[in-house]
Amino acid sequence: MFGVGFLWARAGYAQTCHSSTQLDPAKLGLHMSIGIQAAGFRTQRYSGEYQGLSIDAGWEHRWVSTHVRLPTYRIVRNGLEGIGLGDLLLAIRVPLARTGDESLRGGLGLAATAPTGDAGQDLGMGHFMLMPELWLRWTGERAFVEVSAMYGRALASSGGSHHGGGPGPIVNPMNASEIEGALTGGYWLNERFRARVGAYGAVPVDAPAGIARAAVFVGTDLVWKWFSMGLEGHIPVAGNLFTGKLAMTMGARF
Repeated sequence: MFGVGFLWARAGYAQTCHSSTQLDPAKLGLHMSIGIQAAGFRTQRYSGEYQGLSIDAGWEHRWVSTHVRLPTYRIVRNGLEGIGLGDLLLAIRVPLARTGDESLRGGLGLAATAPTGDAGQDLGMGHFMLMPELWLRWTGERAFVEVSAMYGRALASSGGSHHGGGPGPIVNPMNASEIEGALTGGYWLNERFRARVGAYGAVPVDAPAGIARAAVFVGTDLVWKWFSMGLEGHIPVAGNLFTGKLAMTMGARF
């Protein structure tokens, strides 16, 4: 997914992340975080659970944002355990338009995943994935709303990848070709605590074995000086995402 550490792991980034959002301008710079998640799943072939641990790093400038994430998973499918890396995520965002007071910003993004995870264990896709994005964010004194749309495309034929039989992998299901969307909103309850809600999903495009999916989440953030922590609960609405998921992120900004 999948956090707050530097608050840029949004739902839009491939459901690799599933959280919110870009940083506020006052929190620019280098950000590092550790993410933890636990979920149950049930597909046509498997049922079980998985837990994930990810290392995130990012750099936020007024005119560009970068993000790298490498996850590791423990997965149990029909009682059989597997442990290994997930797919590496690289992402960049560039704001192309903004208002003078920075309350409204919009721009382009580009994300890519590399096949560092084992597709045979449902830990990776088995191919590279490319995901261009459009995003728009409004930020008020205490609230924010962000919407994003992304097109995801496998850089391999479906016959030679995990996507030959439909969305995959279990820890981060995506179709070989799909349009993704995310909507997230949040409100600062006071100077340290923020509440968030959001929804994300995708529909297959030119993917005969594809499956539409969607989920909603609620979360809260604690930000204190250089430290931040986020906690989220995710519930599926459509598709074989998971039966339920909890995610926590702890991070620091420099």
